[in-house]
Amino acid sequence: MAPRARRLRPASARQRRDDEAVSELIATVLLVVVTVVILAGLAEFFLKRPAPEDQVHAELFLSLDPGTAGWGSGDEAFVLEHHGGEKLDAAATQIRVLLRGQPTTYSGGSLGSAFTDGSFTIGETWRVTRSIPAASPVEVQVIVKGALMFQDDTRAG
Repeated sequence: MAPRARRLRPASARQRRDDEAVSELIATVLLVVVTVVILAGLAEFFLKRPAPEDQVHAELFLSLDPGTAGWGSGDEAFVLEHHGGEKLDAAATQIRVLLRGQPTTYSGGSLGSAFTDGSFTIGETWRVTRSIPAASPVEVQVIVKGALMFQDDTRAG
């Protein structure tokens, strides 16, 4: 029996099929490369950002005590109460009092009795006696690790 002759396709038809397969492969590789580059860019952007700084969270309450002789007699007091949250470390805490626009800052040893153990914790009261004239605007700021943690303002009397 004689060998069967194979029917050959024209060279242009074979080449067209081969080119199409190569084109699909190149397109797939390019899509994968573009995806990897985009993901690497996003990872660089989000993963290289600095972590947020740790902030102290505490619930504080400000009040003014008129003293025994009333406003302006010299025995009035700023009273700051710690009602909950984290303790405030004396070394990292500043309390700034603005009385009629005049600032006074308490830090370190000048913080007084509430910080004698090195921290201001739940249930403790910080008290500073000063002369506070009636109807005077008062603002108290608590700054911990350089960040404003608490701010409140009120008026005497």
